[in-house]
Amino acid sequence: MSSGNTVVNGPQEGVNNRSHICIFRRPWRWGLAMFPDIQNSARSSCHLCNLVEQVILALVDGKLLDVTGRVNKNCKSLADLEVIRLDEDGQLQLNIGLSRFIIQLFRDIEDETNFTVEGYSFPAMSRFEAGTKSDRTFRNAEQWLRQCLTTHKCGDIFPSRLPKRLLDIQGDHVQLLETTGIEAPYVCLSHRWGGNEHRQMFSTVATVHEHMKGISWSNLPKTFQDAVTICRRLKVNYLWIDALCILQDSNADFAEENSAMAKIYQNCYFSISADISTNMESGIFSSWPAAAVSYPAKVRDDSGNIATVYARGETVHEETPTDLETRGWTFQEFLLPPRVLHFNHFDITWRCQESHACECGYVTDEANGRYPSWRDSLAKVARPLAQKLDFQWWATVVHHYTVRKLSNQHDKLPALSGLAQLYHTATGDTYRAGLWEGSLSHDLCWFYGVNFRVGHTHSNPPARRVTEFRAPSWSWASTDILEDVECLFWSPECLDILRPVCYIRRVVCLPKTKDPTGEVDPNCYIEMEATLIPAVITSGRGPAVPWTLGAIENGFLIGTGGSACWPDCGMEDDDMKIGDTVYCAPILKGRDYLGYARSCLILKHLGAQKYRRIGFCLLVWPQPGNDAWLYESRTNDTVDFNSNNFDTITIL
Repeated sequence: MSSGNTVVNGPQEGVNNRSHICIFRRPWRWGLAMFPDIQNSARSSCHLCNLVEQVILALVDGKLLDVTGRVNKNCKSLADLEVIRLDEDGQLQLNIGLSRFIIQLFRDIEDETNFTVEGYSFPAMSRFEAGTKSDRTFRNAEQWLRQCLTTHKCGDIFPSRLPKRLLDIQGDHVQLLETTGIEAPYVCLSHRWGGNEHRQMFSTVATVHEHMKGISWSNLPKTFQDAVTICRRLKVNYLWIDALCILQDSNADFAEENSAMAKIYQNCYFSISADISTNMESGIFSSWPAAAVSYPAKVRDDSGNIATVYARGETVHEETPTDLETRGWTFQEFLLPPRVLHFNHFDITWRCQESHACECGYVTDEANGRYPSWRDSLAKVARPLAQKLDFQWWATVVHHYTVRKLSNQHDKLPALSGLAQLYHTATGDTYRAGLWEGSLSHDLCWFYGVNFRVGHTHSNPPARRVTEFRAPSWSWASTDILEDVECLFWSPECLDILRPVCYIRRVVCLPKTKDPTGEVDPNCYIEMEATLIPAVITSGRGPAVPWTLGAIENGFLIGTGGSACWPDCGMEDDDMKIGDTVYCAPILKGRDYLGYARSCLILKHLGAQKYRRIGFCLLVWPQPGNDAWLYESRTNDTVDFNSNNFDTITIL
C-alpha cells in the first residue's frame, strides 16, 4: 500500500459552510474511530480525516522511520487500527493490536503562515532534516547561543585563563598552538576515545611539534573533523580536544593540565557533547532520511490553500544513558561548562545554567510541566553557583560519578579532579582521596546499596577492590562498583542531632603528582580514637550482600531489622571468610527512621593498631536510649570521651 501525498478535493469554502461534522470535532469518546471510519470521512471531503489517513498509511508503509518497526510488527490489518484521539497539542493517538502509538502532527516553525484544517490549528515545531548537520540545526544552535549571551548570566565570552594549548582552526587549516598572548573564546569537545581498533590521534612528546606545524584534514579522525565543522559554523576560531591538547605520554604535562581541568571547562565558550559518538572515528552528526523523520503531508486548509503538515513518531529523549554518559571522564565534562550543545540521534539539545531546550520540544524547563528526567536532575548539580556547596552536594556528585566506567583504573580520582577543584575553590576545604577534611566524619559513611529501581536480580558482590593501590580503604575510590549498585551516604532524618562519636586525630593523604586533586601517594592513613566493637562475619543475604555481622559485642544489633550491613566487596577481595572476627568503629550517631543508630566502619585488623575498612553498618540497641557504653556530649557537636572506652587506631 502507498499513501503518497494525496490531497482529497473538496469544497474550498470555510469550515463553517461544511454540511458534515469531522470525526475529530464530534463529542469525544473512548475509541474515537476505526481506520475505515477515517477513510469514509476523508472520502466525504473532510480534509482533517484525509490528513490522518495519509499519516496512518505513511506509518504502515515505513515512511515514519522512528516508529515503523513496532507498527509493522503489530498491525496485521488496517481494519484493526483504532484512532483514539487528536489532542490540541497535535498528538495523534493510535491503538494497533495491543500497542499504543503517538504521532506528532505539526507545522514548520520557520513557516510564518498559520492555518487551520476543519478548525484545527497545529502547533509550530522545528522539523527534522537529514541529520544534525543541517542548516536548520545550526540556525537553532545560533539562536540558543545568542539568547544565552544576551539575556543570561552563564559566563563570560572571553575567559580569564586559557588552556596551555588550543587548536587554531581559522581558515582551512588546523594547527596546535601554545596560547601565550591569545585572548579569544574557545570550545571544548566531550567525546569517547574508543579502543585502539579504531583510528585514533594523540599529541605526544614526539608528535607535538609536528602538530604545531599543522594537521592535515585527512589525518584528523571523523569526530574531530565534525567538531571543527561545528566551531566554524558557529564562528569560533579555537577548539580544545583533550587527546590533542594534552601530551598523552607525559605524566608531568597530564598532571599540570588535569589540575586546571575545572577552569578549562568552566571558561569555555561552550562545549560540544558528542552524545552518539562511540570512538574518534565514528563522528558527531547523525544522518536520517529527512522525510522518514518528519513526513510531509499535503492538505487543503480552511482558506482553500494547499498547506503542509508534518508528522513524526513521538520524540522522547532516551532515558537510558548513551555510551558517552556511562564514562567516568565525561561526567565533569557534562557538569562544568557554562553552556553545552548536545548532538543526539535525531536532534540537538541546548543546556546552560538558565535554560534546557531541544529541537523536538520534548526537553523543556520544568516550569512547563514535564516531569524531570535524570538528566534534568543531574543538570541541577551543574549549577553550583546558585546553591551552597556542602557535603550533601559532594555526596550527590560521588553518587552519580561512581556508577560510570573507566578504561584505566588509575583514573578514578583524576577523572573527578575538575569537580574537586570547583568544590575546593568554593569552600577552601582540603581534599583527601575523594573525601573532604571539613566533613570527614560524614564522608567516611559511604556504602554500596542495591539500586532497586533497575529491577535486576543480583548475581555479583556490590564492588571489587582494585588490585593495585589507588586510594586508601576508607575512600570509595578504592573500589569499583559492579552492576545495579549505587554509592550512598548515611544521612539520618534529623541532621540537627547528628554528632560524631569518634575523634579524628590526623589525616595523611598527599597527592602523587602536581595535581592536588588527582592521584594520591600510597602512604595514606587516618589516625583516630574510637570505640572498637568486636563482631563475627556470618553468611549474607545473597550475592549482593555476601556477608553480614553476628555475635556483636555489648548487645548491639544490626539496624533496620538486620539489613543495615553493607560489605564493600566480596570476601575474597579482602581475604575474609565466614567466622572471622572484625571490628565496628562508630563514627556518627543520629536518629534514623527507626530510632537512634550509630554509623560504623567495619574494620579488618591488620596487626598492631592498623586496620583496613571492609564495610559499613548501622548499630542499634535493642532498648533505645541505653547509652551506657559511651558518654556523649549533649550540648554541642563535639564528643567527650573516657580514654577507657577508646582505642587509638590507624586505618589504611
